[in-house]
Amino acid sequence: MAELFTLEQLYSYHNAILNALEEVSKLLKEGYDGIIVPSRGAVPIAVNLLNYLGYLSERSPELYVPKKLVAPYQLKRLTKNRNVGVHGSVRDSHSDYIPIILLPLTADIRIEEKILREYGFGTQEEVVDSIRKWGAHLIYSLTTEPGSEERRLFTTLSKVHEVIEGRKNVAKYYRLLGAHVKVEKPIIVDTVISGRASSTILGELDTLYDDYVAVLFVDHNGTKLRKPYSSKLQQLENEGKVIRFPVKRLFTEDKGASLLGTIGVFYPRISLSLLRDRGEAAITWHLVSEYTKRNPVSKVIEPYKKAFQQLIDLFYFVLRSTYEEKIPDERVQEIYRNTIGVFEELNVPRIEEFIPPTLTIRKRDRSNSHIEDIYETSSHVVHVVFKRERARKLVKSITGKP
Repeated sequence: MAELFTLEQLYSYHNAILNALEEVSKLLKEGYDGIIVPSRGAVPIAVNLLNYLGYLSERSPELYVPKKLVAPYQLKRLTKNRNVGVHGSVRDSHSDYIPIILLPLTADIRIEEKILREYGFGTQEEVVDSIRKWGAHLIYSLTTEPGSEERRLFTTLSKVHEVIEGRKNVAKYYRLLGAHVKVEKPIIVDTVISGRASSTILGELDTLYDDYVAVLFVDHNGTKLRKPYSSKLQQLENEGKVIRFPVKRLFTEDKGASLLGTIGVFYPRISLSLLRDRGEAAITWHLVSEYTKRNPVSKVIEPYKKAFQQLIDLFYFVLRSTYEEKIPDERVQEIYRNTIGVFEELNVPRIEEFIPPTLTIRKRDRSNSHIEDIYETSSHVVHVVFKRERARKLVKSITGKP
């Protein structure tokens, strides 16, 4: 863990958040009216942006935001910013708040060739690009009027959470989001390693809608960017649609969900069916904050929940030490060492090993008669492969079509 995240890297990450916060605050005052978080790697960034904003708005008046920020309850539970509201009822007038929106656009997948062929796909790369194009259309749909044809994407996303996983609260969030919230000028907060994901999503979004800004945290100070993705991002930056913040080392998906506070789950057969017929996918996120004591997996998840919160607390302490002279550097180093110790005890970077993936789906489907395989990719995305007939029935329940 100490090799993954040094004290120097901590301060690099911290400074990037401070710089990004200035830009985000400026954009919100210019009329940008929503913040979209499309990757697991961006979740801790979003939490830190909210925490930093809450702390600094009392000390730096120029960092105020023009409206109240609201977030889904899972994200709100991770923040220290008391001024952030919960999406209790997104039916309230959108003019009264700025939504922070979690969109599970994870495309780190691994599918057997025989299953790809079942649904008419030739390669995994074809599926990855299709997922990212779906993500661009999902973002675009938020800019359209509620009730438009594009909004069906949120109906499907809601159904995936309800039909497959039985997560009614999350399903309701996406259903009401699609039905009532319009974001005319989105800010997309994301992480970048090679640049492929961002350039694909933004490139597709650019063909649909161009009044957006992507705030990108770039890993390894941009040295891992690859062509032609770097060229596309540079083009978008020249057009004022991308703002980049280099970081020495980010928490990224390939280092495990225990650093991100988020578990990604992908349903291959259901996604391939939806992508082929409707241009949609079946991907979900599970934030550690979602698992309360009443949840059956709370005992398993609790140590990871506390560790992730300690990591967020570490950033908050670094923030305070930057502005409060009473906090010595030695104290920051002590808290950093304690945080590293907590994560090392958790056998970082894997979290999914300790969580039975079948607990992410409805009880009625937790049997060998319905599930063909469960596995995890190198980027720590849990794949739940339903048997073909069961997948067909679930797709029918999701879409309402045979």
